[in-house]
Amino acid sequence: MLFRSQFVAMGYEATVDWLLNYDDREDTAEAQLASLEFDFTKREDLKRWWFVRMLTTNRPLQEKMTLFWHGLLTSGFSKVNNPLEMKAQNELLRANALGNFQNLVTQISTDAAMLRWLDGNNSRRKAPNENYAREIGRAHV
Repeated sequence: MLFRSQFVAMGYEATVDWLLNYDDREDTAEAQLASLEFDFTKREDLKRWWFVRMLTTNRPLQEKMTLFWHGLLTSGFSKVNNPLEMKAQNELLRANALGNFQNLVTQISTDAAMLRWLDGNNSRRKAPNENYAREIGRAHV
């Protein structure tokens, strides 16, 4: 992670380039996370994993966008209650952080955590659940 003084030394254009082109460098958070032992079947470990990731990454824009998409394409433990599904969703959002919105919506539409969050298991052909349409409509606003 770079600090303010390093960004000042880099200059405006180089800083913007560094922030936006994060795919050009290895994610330093991966090494930090690999050295820690998380039990992804536990909700608190998943939360800690993401906090450590946000604090140690050298891709801050990617993490900010992951958090943004998590806030817009909402799901949570209160209903999903499956840390592994929530982790998979977090990784999906991270992989698509600055990607094509249509691709993100297509992928999130089949995400296990999102389907559980939106009561997709209660949707039937003759009685479709409207939560998905409402959520996608909110995302397009």
